[in-house]
Amino acid sequence: MSELDPIQALISSGRKDEAARQLARLLSASPENLDAWFLMAEVIDDPARKADCYRQVLKINPDNPQALAQLGNPPIGTPPPPQSITSPAPISTPSGEDFPPIEDVSVTKNTEPLAGQAPAPEKSKGSVEDYLFANGEALALGKESVPAYLREIQAVPLAPPPPEPSRGSLFDAIDSKKTPAPPVTPPIPPGSYRDDTPPPPPPWYKKPAFRVILTLLILACFGAAIFGGARIMAANTPPTATLQPSLTVEFLPTRTPQDTWTPLPSLTPRPSLTPIPNQGSLRVALLQVNQISIWLAGASSPVTSGANLPMLLSPNGDLVIFTRVGDLWSVGVGDKKETQLMDVDAINALQPVDSPDPRVPLQLGWLPSSTDLLFSTGFNPVEGGPVRPANDLNKIDLATGNVTRLLQDGEGGVFYPSPDGNLIALSSPDSISLVEPSGENLREVFAFDPILTPDLSAYYPSLVWTDDSSAVLLLLPPRDAASDTVATTSIWRLPVDGSDPQRLTEVFTNGGPVVISPDQTRLLYQLNIDPESGAGELHAARIDGSGDTILQNAAPAFLVGWALNSRDYTFRTLQDNIILVGTLDQTSTVPLSTSEMRYDPAFSPEWINSSQYLIQTIDGVFLGYAGSPADLIAKGSPGTIFYDFALKPVTGQ
Repeated sequence: MSELDPIQALISSGRKDEAARQLARLLSASPENLDAWFLMAEVIDDPARKADCYRQVLKINPDNPQALAQLGNPPIGTPPPPQSITSPAPISTPSGEDFPPIEDVSVTKNTEPLAGQAPAPEKSKGSVEDYLFANGEALALGKESVPAYLREIQAVPLAPPPPEPSRGSLFDAIDSKKTPAPPVTPPIPPGSYRDDTPPPPPPWYKKPAFRVILTLLILACFGAAIFGGARIMAANTPPTATLQPSLTVEFLPTRTPQDTWTPLPSLTPRPSLTPIPNQGSLRVALLQVNQISIWLAGASSPVTSGANLPMLLSPNGDLVIFTRVGDLWSVGVGDKKETQLMDVDAINALQPVDSPDPRVPLQLGWLPSSTDLLFSTGFNPVEGGPVRPANDLNKIDLATGNVTRLLQDGEGGVFYPSPDGNLIALSSPDSISLVEPSGENLREVFAFDPILTPDLSAYYPSLVWTDDSSAVLLLLPPRDAASDTVATTSIWRLPVDGSDPQRLTEVFTNGGPVVISPDQTRLLYQLNIDPESGAGELHAARIDGSGDTILQNAAPAFLVGWALNSRDYTFRTLQDNIILVGTLDQTSTVPLSTSEMRYDPAFSPEWINSSQYLIQTIDGVFLGYAGSPADLIAKGSPGTIFYDFALKPVTGQ
């Protein structure tokens, strides 16, 4: 997901002011982001500032056709005229993907150049950084510099100061206020024989103090008349006998609660959710506004800046892999030492193609029990849009720095290393394959018709390895779930020894999700019964389809997934959008957190152990135990913060 995706969403929803503030913060940190400058030109209304944005694009890329078209193709190097520019037509911007587009800019790197590599060229004196961070204003931008209006956009308007209290009398305060001008009466239309305009009030009535005194006098007269009349009527009325009150007491019936009210679940964790002994220290890598930080023991500290997605934390929590303007980097968590693993040229040289779109890292992963980093690539469209997967596979030995091209474009897919590290499963839009970590013995083990999706994008089925690495479990949804309402999702077992695939079971979900338990023994699935909301009843069954049980059917719900113990499961409610935790053999549930959390349906909890989890919400990333309060470890809206975590083993284990 690109860092511009949430800003695109704000623009689509009409919240341009908030989008401009987020763009201003992003451009202050990453002033060479072409797409951000185009978006800023789209959301601001001032023509002069729009022109500044397009001129900034030309300072980064002098041949950019879109910016030249908006500025009327001015000669390169010619200062722009001071007059305002008419608002340009909307410019197509990237639709967003998991990784930001690659800018052809040089980035300051806090590392020494590699052997045989020329040192980075010095920045020219008219660069973006000069006018973004210097005290003076850039002459090339006209009368107003970018820093000035970026700070203005980021600033929150202050509330007006309260008026000072008057030190005079009440009538002085009333008289001192400016009397508003009376409304202008319309002229008498032609042919009118009567003037309905009321006469103006006398001059003494214009004083507010006199109006207050007159009002008090009128109220006093009315009060005296009413009080005097009541006394006269009381004097002329004969007394009447009064009845003594009865001693009988009537008890009202006790109100009983309505049947629709149900008792709240217990807020204390159940025995099945008690924390297991921590076998290591939790480390969380956080990426916010191009800066990577490490959260450890309740506090976070910065590690490096200028980082982009994808990001990956090593299994022992000592190393973070990330991209920086198309390069592939690593940084140590403890020593903060940065190492460039591959630059842009080396990544694009993996397999030359006849396309202007640059090749960028797409998926990162670790080969178990080794120092090998696996990664695939994709093509980032220059014209904007999602990254197109190349369906390749590559490996870097971090101990030696050697890079191996395992599979060429089109031979791979989404990769899943086996638990023992001896094989790599590959999911592609029409087949499942296996390959050895050396890139040898590539073989197809299952073929199927491509799955149709609403947006016509390629669908990659999910795979799950068995614990003993003897087989891969495949979840294959219906080919056309939108049209075929009776189609089923099938679960297959694909042995690695070359024997025939086994279809374990089929479940009818009416388009709902299916999830395999972590121990590969059970299924959770949602049978959709509410077409408008997409909610339904929750079912659990064994991996072979037997023992199907309805877990939740009192109200439609949304299935979230399994906990690591393969016994607890999570789901969202339709009414109040909270996440609850249930157990297969129990009917009661507990909330995921007793803290007030605004859940985002796009994110689900990631379990660290049987009861501890991480989850991203509308407000940021929370860490907590099921059924207990949660702690906010990183504040930020979805799309502006990303994370990965690992348990660093305790010394001596």
